[in-house]
Amino acid sequence: FAAALLWCAPEAAQAQRRCRVADVVVSPSETTVRSGENYPFTATAYDAAGNPCDNISFSWSSTNPAYATIDANGIAHGVSAGTAAINARTGSGPTLRTGTGTLLVTAGSSTQAAPGGDAPLAVPGYAPVLGRPMGLGYAAFDRQPEGTGPADGLLVEPLTLTMVRGEWRALDFRAVRGTDGQIAARVPIVILVEPGGERTVSVDSLGVVTSLGDAGTATVRLTVPGQARIAPKQVRVEVRADSLRFNRTDFSLTPGATETLSVFIPAQARALNNPSMFQFRSTDPAKVRVNPVNPIIEALAPGTARVIAQSSIYPEVAATVHVHQRVASLRLTPADSVRTIAIGGRTTVRAAAAGENGAPVPEAPISWRSPDTSIVAFDSATGTVRGLRSGIATISVSVPTVREEAITRMVRVRVVAGGLSVARARFGMGTLERQPLEVALLDDSRTSVGAANSYLTWTVAPDSVLRVEQGNEIVALKPGRARLTGRAPWDSTITLDVFVVGDMIVTAQNQGHRDLVMKWNGGQNGTPLTNDSTVELQSAWSPDFTRVAYTVRGTVPPGSRVQPGSALFLMQADGSSRVRVTDDSVTIRFPSFTPAGDKLVFESNRSGRAQVWVGDLRGDSLVQLRIVTGATPTTANTAPAVSHDGQHVAYVSLRETGPGRPVYGIYQAAIDGSDERLRTAAPSGQRIDSPVYAPDGRTLYFLRSESGRPPAQRVYRITVDGADSAVAVTPPILFVTSFAVSADGATLALATLEQVPGNNQQPLQHVMLFNVATGQAQAIDTAPDERPASPTLRPARPAPAASPGR
Repeated sequence: FAAALLWCAPEAAQAQRRCRVADVVVSPSETTVRSGENYPFTATAYDAAGNPCDNISFSWSSTNPAYATIDANGIAHGVSAGTAAINARTGSGPTLRTGTGTLLVTAGSSTQAAPGGDAPLAVPGYAPVLGRPMGLGYAAFDRQPEGTGPADGLLVEPLTLTMVRGEWRALDFRAVRGTDGQIAARVPIVILVEPGGERTVSVDSLGVVTSLGDAGTATVRLTVPGQARIAPKQVRVEVRADSLRFNRTDFSLTPGATETLSVFIPAQARALNNPSMFQFRSTDPAKVRVNPVNPIIEALAPGTARVIAQSSIYPEVAATVHVHQRVASLRLTPADSVRTIAIGGRTTVRAAAAGENGAPVPEAPISWRSPDTSIVAFDSATGTVRGLRSGIATISVSVPTVREEAITRMVRVRVVAGGLSVARARFGMGTLERQPLEVALLDDSRTSVGAANSYLTWTVAPDSVLRVEQGNEIVALKPGRARLTGRAPWDSTITLDVFVVGDMIVTAQNQGHRDLVMKWNGGQNGTPLTNDSTVELQSAWSPDFTRVAYTVRGTVPPGSRVQPGSALFLMQADGSSRVRVTDDSVTIRFPSFTPAGDKLVFESNRSGRAQVWVGDLRGDSLVQLRIVTGATPTTANTAPAVSHDGQHVAYVSLRETGPGRPVYGIYQAAIDGSDERLRTAAPSGQRIDSPVYAPDGRTLYFLRSESGRPPAQRVYRITVDGADSAVAVTPPILFVTSFAVSADGATLALATLEQVPGNNQQPLQHVMLFNVATGQAQAIDTAPDERPASPTLRPARPAPAASPGR
């Protein structure tokens, strides 16, 4: 699909209305010209509500071209003395609508026939055509179209008329042949009101029916004198006392614009045929001018005026006309150039007119048009567009500026099938955390075209783990795994796997053996992740919180002298799907993930000496294992930790830094083993272990033993660049066996040993939270027999992934 575009092009202001024509009125309804003269006729189309239809084309015709002709622009030309009906037609088939006016052409001064006998009827304003037969019915003779062959019947339209008092309507009639129904040679027709209807209607010899003062019903009979084989026709006429009003009662125009109103009959859903029974005036001619005999109004200056129609038999009819300042621009909101929605989706298009000074012109009549109704449904009252099927629909919005000019904007709305995509379909969250849902709407080329959240309805299973609020935010409730399914109205779905995790993982006694236990709410709540006879030792969270790597101490057959090794395992963050990823009897310790989550770094002695290993993680398998040796591959390198940017690894090594005894030091190398450097060394006789990077990337924490009675083991820290000497963090009274750093670097989780005075049993094990800034420590809530150790704190949430499809 091409990108949806927004552009503008000037068009006629009223060209944007859609209108179904219900009635056509020709003006004037009856007039006289001399032969050789021209006269302009106009036609106005109205819809069923009496509103004028704009940009309607008419075809003009004369029933008697020998007397009068009319061109395509409605200009009639008198040819010779006689009468012709002027017809204006629009549409075809079921939509054909016709209006009729009468043109009397005179050869000079009009002549009146003498009454009585076979003399022609004395019809006011009508001159008999010279050279044709004179007599009863020959006035109607002239209004018929010319045909051939003898007539067998009359065709009259309409056969029923509904009128209001004071209105006139012209009947249309012609002689037809009985053989094929085609137009026959003209015949004289006598048109009379049957007795009893004289107080209701009158009819002249040309077939013009005029309603009189009384409401009621009458019958008009049409007969052909002297030809009994041609059956008479009857027209039923009903005159009602229906009320009238203008078709538009309150509207706005721009200065210089004109508008033709109609006097409307609401009960009959049509315009009055001859508004000449009214006189029209404006309450403020300086602002709004109106033709006194036809309701044609012209807006002159900003302001408000009332157009009033008065007649002798009807109450006053009025319309309020607001003339607003001239429109200079048309603004769309939002002003973007792309409107893409899914099937069943919605968007809003709003337009506002502004004047030359930029101020809004709310009175300006803004018209909308949406021809592509099979692609979108458009509500012009609210500006709401709803997608129905795939495709591109054009919506035009127009506002008049000066006279017949307008500003028009075209908006293309692209409706797509609506595929869905997310940056991460699998991720983890901490308890009570909130995370926005970001689902992209995709077009048929799988390109993102915007957000899809507003279309989706979400279901969660189980809903005790998390919930979705306001359609676009996940709220984590308690540890576990939940599946979110978003469904769009067009049946596209998206599924997310979400793991809710606690604050910490520890090893603890559980039913007689050591398992991994997840803690949350400051350690007050906990749930086992493992529950078996093996001994879990150390654990590490994946960066997206969805998996846990951990080590398990192996077993040996009874009586064997072989020291047990350990294995590396992976499991889902809810404790499910445990998989062993190493399959040898070596010792494995200190597992950790790289920040991308695609590699595992750990200590292993599989090469014969403890070294730092890295393995590429493919699903639940480690591939392409290699040693990160540093500069001395023959030296043992232990307790690795990966920096938060994934570029470096820190580890512990016992080496001779000069003549004499070797000392423990923390070394740092690039993740590929290059650029090894010593970062800190322990005093002679002391041991260093377990380096951990702080989240800021500049600080390195580690354990250092201290001689004394009793001996101590404390957490120290240095800056990574080695500019500062090591600084103790924890007090000497705490013997720390292992520790972890919180995601914000403010808290340490400490595993400690406490020797109870006078008690020769094993020391008590505790896990406590230590505030780095205040030095305060508080043990987490555990059962007396849990003996927690090896804490692992939840890492910092990974940076958001790029929006899908971008």
